[in-house]
Amino acid sequence: MSKDGRNQPNSEILGDVRKPLNDALYADSGSLIAGGAVVVVVAVVCWLLTRAAMPLVLAVTTLAIIVVRVYIARQRQWQWRKWYDFAFTMSALAYLFCSGCLTYWAYTSTNDPIILTMTLIVALINTMSIALRSFAVESVVRIHVIGVVAPVTLAFALRGGYFWVAAVTQVMLAWYVDKSAARMRGILLSEITYRRRSDTVATRFRFAIDVFLDGLVARAARR
Repeated sequence: MSKDGRNQPNSEILGDVRKPLNDALYADSGSLIAGGAVVVVVAVVCWLLTRAAMPLVLAVTTLAIIVVRVYIARQRQWQWRKWYDFAFTMSALAYLFCSGCLTYWAYTSTNDPIILTMTLIVALINTMSIALRSFAVESVVRIHVIGVVAPVTLAFALRGGYFWVAAVTQVMLAWYVDKSAARMRGILLSEITYRRRSDTVATRFRFAIDVFLDGLVARAARR
């Protein structure tokens, strides 16, 4: 039993809701454009300020990834192909990795406070958004968290000094996002389980009432 008195989801119910949980990853494809646009704009600004090649490469790569993700998300509404789920997950990982690499480039290549601030904010936004967008599938959450946190943590470690503290906070952030996603997933599964069991009880109750009324009618007719 859970803390609120409801039974934990069993394997049968988990199997029934696996597809809806997976479909949740594709919800609101428009937000993919907004999130990716922020990364592209920041990367272009970094390129304009430094004229370094890496931000421009990351901007172009991120733009291409956004096109692929939006295409798959919208196509999946009308048809399903086996490779869609894998391609969508990997493209999301590539997008987050580009965001992390942009921060890695900034903290290993420049001391400009504007660039450092912008790239770190973008990385933090993308990391925190994983708990909201990808919480439905546990393995996806962990892969995506590693994709964006790993390069940022490495950048802080290579920077040295007090940045080791920042590297530790990235590990803590990864743990927090993973636990937040797990909690949201647990709440959703608990609600789905509770509603399905309530529907089952209601159906059985209606069936019992119908049988009882049919019996009363049959007895009245015999009299």
